[in-house]
Amino acid sequence: MAQRIPKEIINDIQERVSIVDVVGRYVQLKKQGANYFGLCPFQTEKTPSFSVNEEKKIFHCFSCGRGGSVFTFIMMIDNLNFVEAVSKAAEIGGIPFDSYRYQVNSKRRNIDEPIEKVLKFSCNFYHHVLQHTQIGQEALDYLKQREVLPETIEHFKLGYAPDNNLLSESLKSAADLDQEAVKKSGIVTEADSKIYDYFKDRVMIPISDENNNLVGFGGRLLNNTDSSEPRYLNSKQNEVFNKSNLLFNLNHAKQEIALAHEVVLLEGYFDVISAWQAGLKNGVASMGTSFTEKQLSLLNKVTNRVILVYDGDSAGKAAIDKAIDSLTGRHNLEVMVAPIPGGLDPDDYIKKYGADSFKKLVTKDRVSKYRFRLDYYQETANLSNEQDLLDFVNRVLDKFVDLKDDSIQKELYLKELSKITGISLLNLQNQFNQHVAQNTKSVERVVRPLSTPVKQKTDNRFERAQKELLFIVFNNDLFDWLEQKYHWFFPNTDYQIIYELFSQYYKDNKDNIKFYEFINDLPAELANIATNISSLDRPTSTDEQEVQELIDVIQKENLENRIVKLKQQIEEYQKLGQKEKLDQCMKKLIELIRVKQQEESYGSKKDIK
Repeated sequence: MAQRIPKEIINDIQERVSIVDVVGRYVQLKKQGANYFGLCPFQTEKTPSFSVNEEKKIFHCFSCGRGGSVFTFIMMIDNLNFVEAVSKAAEIGGIPFDSYRYQVNSKRRNIDEPIEKVLKFSCNFYHHVLQHTQIGQEALDYLKQREVLPETIEHFKLGYAPDNNLLSESLKSAADLDQEAVKKSGIVTEADSKIYDYFKDRVMIPISDENNNLVGFGGRLLNNTDSSEPRYLNSKQNEVFNKSNLLFNLNHAKQEIALAHEVVLLEGYFDVISAWQAGLKNGVASMGTSFTEKQLSLLNKVTNRVILVYDGDSAGKAAIDKAIDSLTGRHNLEVMVAPIPGGLDPDDYIKKYGADSFKKLVTKDRVSKYRFRLDYYQETANLSNEQDLLDFVNRVLDKFVDLKDDSIQKELYLKELSKITGISLLNLQNQFNQHVAQNTKSVERVVRPLSTPVKQKTDNRFERAQKELLFIVFNNDLFDWLEQKYHWFFPNTDYQIIYELFSQYYKDNKDNIKFYEFINDLPAELANIATNISSLDRPTSTDEQEVQELIDVIQKENLENRIVKLKQQIEEYQKLGQKEKLDQCMKKLIELIRVKQQEESYGSKKDIK
């Protein structure tokens, strides 16, 4: 049974791990005063509003409102649970931590852990055969011929599956492996109550999910003597491996994607491997020609910009055209294309022109999806034929309808289309408007940014005063004074809950207050609010006069708000004819109005709660 992580261990890890170093793996940070600032990784923004405070060991985004401790950040950015986040922070800090002892997701572990053990055993087996046996030499030579470097082989843990049943025999003889898990692993096949190797004579590529859990393999056939054998073969579908839910290399690329604010999407395993070796480490690949909802969701979670780098032949361009529609559907990802010239695939291009040329192609020479389609559709059309010309124009305009609100790009590409076709700009504009009208329903999209931001409203005086008072409470011992003088209660329910929880935390830890420890135990919504308030740009020290002024504002505004709400209730009860409730509200309203009159007349400090 899982145990709760002791508070001492959590605090020790948090004390020893720098939140700036952890966040800096995903966000480019620049120090400004006491804080570090960068672009928020949880949304799209142009001006840095994401701050990290090393002393308080918290982060906060002034735009989307998210905030918390280093564990909160890791949970959000890597989609991990708390135990997994603590484990990752410990790993980053080089601190020993037994995550299995505290793993709370026991159902998943009971199902997957035995299979994961089988997969890890197999991965080590394949890797050893490739690196250290004569039987793997041909596969090693093949990788060298493809210019795959030893450090790349090691990074991706590439291996070789020999043309025999050696793995199956090894799995059967391994005493610590569950034989039922072996059968479910997707890397063996069963016949006549015996198991045999599923992968034979293949270069093996381990595949992990986005959380770095090994789930299966892809195998590239080494000697294609049997034409019936597919060149690439994936693990059989099972309870841990489903290629429709995976993006190859996302586990390694997530940090680079966060730093670059974009992902390079390629077609195949070796394209990703070659791109990584060439210095583009934010590359991933889908394991198929079409995208599933899960794959789109994975992309949408880590970035809002995708660079398509597919093969430069006609099939590759057709796949790009199809991918653009998938990626810019309701997920609304920004798509750019790096067209590879000469019909080459990325791997061949790198070998022919080198890593620097490839990086320039992807980062500098890429084009918009509109430019790509204009060029691609022109290549496949016979513009000397009148019907083909009209089809070409309609095809282009149909794909450009989402430019209706971008007047500059719309004019740019319509002028280009006018030059290509000889049709006047005015006629093309009229035709474009018709396409927009016809396609209005099909181009309505649900915008899903990287992570749905919390809409931040501008604070009014009432809200600001409550925040400032709670900030002062975080930094000064005011609990007894507020209780004795005012029997204090925040009008905002969330603030009151945080106030009460912090009051209890303060009493329990009076000599050792750690704000990050306090927010670790808060629900995400309250942690965001508490971190927001703790990040206010104001002095921590105060005096009784300032506190009194804040309380006066809160009480006065709270009285006004209560009067307004009562008047609204009275109107409703009048409409509904509910006389008893109407009378009760009227009595309360009269009482509050009298309190208000007293305060206005005599400047009373009467407690109105």
